[in-house]
Amino acid sequence: MIGWWRFFLVTAVCSCAVALPAFGADRDCQKELVDGHATFLKEQRAVNFKTGAASGGTKADKDLVAWLKKWDAVVVKHENAHKKAAGKWGGEITYYYYTWWGKKYATSGCMHWANNGRNVPPDIALKTALAPDEPSSIDLKIAEDAKKHIKIKKSRDFCRTHNSGANIRLCLKPYAGYEWLDRVSSSN
Repeated sequence: MIGWWRFFLVTAVCSCAVALPAFGADRDCQKELVDGHATFLKEQRAVNFKTGAASGGTKADKDLVAWLKKWDAVVVKHENAHKKAAGKWGGEITYYYYTWWGKKYATSGCMHWANNGRNVPPDIALKTALAPDEPSSIDLKIAEDAKKHIKIKKSRDFCRTHNSGANIRLCLKPYAGYEWLDRVSSSN
């Protein structure tokens, strides 16, 4: 009998996790960091610097260091653009690094949301996701979700302003699960 209840509880929890909409701006930093680092490694292999393992002073070594500095600057600029656009909603930035001759170079990064991204206004999430010159695929997914949340919030507001009583509940029914949008402001 206990096994049945445990199965029911696990099923209910898993179903809720899949069925309920995201609260705020979901961002899988670990995936973003790993994907960004994989892109870095792929690009590095494509450039194919033939460095001397022991010297560190060859032309190829110097070319690699120049390339690493450029890559690092692009990554840092990208994440700082997110942080600046997020304003008070922006949290710390985490970076993956590549070390060459004792110096660390950022290969990928991720800006964490303050308050774990809970109740980030959709307009802020949209602005933040699209802030860098070249948004990543994850940034574009966040922007897409934010646009969807903006439309749903407008629809919920419309239901309240143009209906009354039971009609409001009927109008809001397709947007069940998005009540959290009613609690977020659109200000930075």
